[in-house]
Amino acid sequence: MKHLIIAVIIASLSGYCFAATTYYVVTNNPDSHDPYTNWGIAGTNIIDVVNAALTNGSGNTVLVSNGTYVLTNEITITNTMTLQGVHGREYTFLNGNYPNTTNRCISAIINNPIIDGFTISNAWATNSLVLWFINSLTYF
Repeated sequence: MKHLIIAVIIASLSGYCFAATTYYVVTNNPDSHDPYTNWGIAGTNIIDVVNAALTNGSGNTVLVSNGTYVLTNEITITNTMTLQGVHGREYTFLNGNYPNTTNRCISAIINNPIIDGFTISNAWATNSLVLWFINSLTYF
């Protein structure tokens, strides 16, 4: 019985050790600063916030508020994560800034990241795999 109680306590606490974190992005925030973990300190550079989420492990979520986000570099996803436009593709836009910047909007180095709720425009596609990835995004 003693071992069962210890196992239950460890199992209960393990959820806290591996809890995912939610990060936030807005178009304008004078109080923006790392760690970007609530709307009051939400980041304004989507790439910086995604990188913070990736640095802190797998399974994190980045919520992006309404607006247009003009990219100067591609967003590179290297861990399992969710990148989501809060109110959907009608309100959240990723602009690749092509031809001024010749980059893709998103590059995923892992299989099956969740990328949802964005309209992507002015992106530069290098091959059919990138086009497949962009066309296969699902939206809420």
